[in-house]
Amino acid sequence: MLRDLNRSGKRDLPADAPMPFRKEWQKIVMGDDGKINRRLWEIATIAHLRNKGSGHRTGTDIR
Repeated sequence: MLRDLNRSGKRDLPADAPMPFRKEWQKIVMGDDGKINRRLWEIATIAHLRNKGSGHRTGTDIR
């Protein structure tokens, strides 16, 4: 999804963007206007993938 957004040059995330991270992060990522803050969403998603991969799977590469 992120690759497609970067290739197309779009800046806004769709309203149904996946949010696999903790609910506390979801509250931070969603703005008061109901839009998803892309920068915060990217950080939360990468942190989630990093934490999910550490200790659970060896050789996980999130690059």
